[in-house]
Amino acid sequence: GTHEVEVRMDGYEVWSESIDVEADKEMNLTAALQTKSGSINIKSEPAKAKIYLDGKEIGTTPYSLKSVDLGTHEVEVRMDGYEVWSESVDVEADKEMNLTAALQTKPGSINIKSEPAKARIFLDGKEVGTTPETLTGLKPGKYIVEVKMDGYDVWSKKLDVQADKENVLTAALQMKVGSINVKSEPAKAIIYLDGKEVGVTPET
Repeated sequence: GTHEVEVRMDGYEVWSESIDVEADKEMNLTAALQTKSGSINIKSEPAKAKIYLDGKEIGTTPYSLKSVDLGTHEVEVRMDGYEVWSESVDVEADKEMNLTAALQTKPGSINIKSEPAKARIFLDGKEVGTTPETLTGLKPGKYIVEVKMDGYDVWSKKLDVQADKENVLTAALQMKVGSINVKSEPAKAIIYLDGKEVGVTPET
């Protein structure tokens, strides 16, 4: 008659088959057992990041990993300009895990030199060091860099700092200048500055 045969083993899906047994006949069955598995749903902020399972790239977020072997796995989420996000997960049979990777932007840096050196550096109005200096750990975005030294004009630059990039700046400081207003009586006299003829009175 008809019988239902099942083969069971821990960690494997139940194998079953319905067979029709006939008199004086031997039935040969081979049960190809399938390992039990779980699944992992992975999202990231921002999306479109690459997913790695145990070091192997398998897709981009958002993504649902089906038929993941039971046990501990290492999940990594990567995107250019962001720190690598990773988590060790323990996959259980017939269970679905939900992961959300909140990606953190990599910082940028600014390398600042000046001529002459030993000038004060200001970032968005706040003094942050003296040249030469490398400012690290900066969040990507726009900054105003100023370099100041007594007797010199303020040097400034607007800068767009990008993730994981170093900006190299050299501030060529210009000495401050003054002026001389020269008149004479009578007028139309020749003016000399440090021995060099520079004009005729009245002159600035």
